[in-house]
Amino acid sequence: MLLQIFGLLHQPTWWHLNRIPVQGGTALAEILAANLTHTQDLEFYSDGAPLTSLDADALIQRWADSVGQLVAKPAGSVPRYKPAPQLALVATAGPDSGRIFPLSRRRLSVGRSGSRAQVRDPWLSAHEFDIRLSSNGTVVTPVDQPEFLWESGGPYAAGATRFTLHRGDGQPLMTPKPPGIFAIQPGQPPSPPNVVLQVIGAAAPLLIGIVLMVVTGMWYFLLFSGISVIIAAVMITQYRRAR
Repeated sequence: MLLQIFGLLHQPTWWHLNRIPVQGGTALAEILAANLTHTQDLEFYSDGAPLTSLDADALIQRWADSVGQLVAKPAGSVPRYKPAPQLALVATAGPDSGRIFPLSRRRLSVGRSGSRAQVRDPWLSAHEFDIRLSSNGTVVTPVDQPEFLWESGGPYAAGATRFTLHRGDGQPLMTPKPPGIFAIQPGQPPSPPNVVLQVIGAAAPLLIGIVLMVVTGMWYFLLFSGISVIIAAVMITQYRRAR
């Protein structure tokens, strides 16, 4: 198979490799060091992975087309540590639940509007609090209040929103579930009108009108008192139709 090595200054780029060693990348790196000059200060990588970390099966899978590619880099040029997972502020409950805001040493303002991290919570002020990373931990500074060190294990509530700290890659969002079936309870039916009270309410003005008509001799008193009888009759009729 053919092996192409990038990064060699004074030697050919293409090499012929009879077979992949059974010991994998470690044995291949030793073969390259023995056959190439000026390789004592070089390290070889395949698709970003150190050659010495790959076994024979991994190399066979990577170079299945009988053409292998390696990159020669100066020893120590690639950091051997992984960066720490990023810390983020996550809204876990509230009107804007699910929002994620990466944190850094730069101060991050959080609020309803006019802030770098805007949360759609009507119970938050325009600028509710600031949050930043420091050498001692996560520092939260509420508006008009002293700052404090936020322990990453517990939530922090502001307005109707609950925030938490999350380190590492975010989890995939849950598939939204359709709302359940709404059951409407009509409640108790209206109580029937008290016929006795309606009769009394209609008869009392009628009797007063009759008395006034007899005393004064003016018949229109009887006309005014008859209006209450008409109103009571209309109310009873509407109730019976509603049933």
